[in-house]
Amino acid sequence: MGWWRRWVAGSEESGEDSWEWGGGVLPPDHHPPPGLHPISVTLQRYPESDLVLQDYLIPAKTLVQVAIYAMGRDPAFFSSPDKFDPTRWLSKDKDLIHFRNLGFGWGVRQCVGRRIAELEMTLFLIHILENFKVEMQHIGDVDTIFNLILTPDKPIFLVFRPFNQDPPQA
Repeated sequence: MGWWRRWVAGSEESGEDSWEWGGGVLPPDHHPPPGLHPISVTLQRYPESDLVLQDYLIPAKTLVQVAIYAMGRDPAFFSSPDKFDPTRWLSKDKDLIHFRNLGFGWGVRQCVGRRIAELEMTLFLIHILENFKVEMQHIGDVDTIFNLILTPDKPIFLVFRPFNQDPPQA
């Protein structure tokens, strides 16, 4: 959520429209987007048998990596690929977004907890957006550290202000 809010707060718009995405515009069959910071940099597999992919032979048991971080930032797939835009995943044409997000894997090796994780994240975001105004402290440049998972190079501090509570007096 920190990355997600960081991009909303860092965008040129106020962020209010983007927050509405989670609190009512979200279709019931869709989950929060992975955005510009998927949890993992790559998806890795070892094919069980030889595989021909666009005229290239990939021998069985060869490590194959798909750069899912780069896929989310590819201008061939997304207009303004470096801009936070949660609507990029809401296309009515499923062929335009099919296989553009592989954060949970695909097929028989797909994460068994995918549906639960998507549902929990959707419910979490809707609950937060319905009950709190979320603000960032010290908005500034936040870079990505590429480790086993992607992490921010410094903490992203969020302030949650209940909608039914007045802000503290200075």
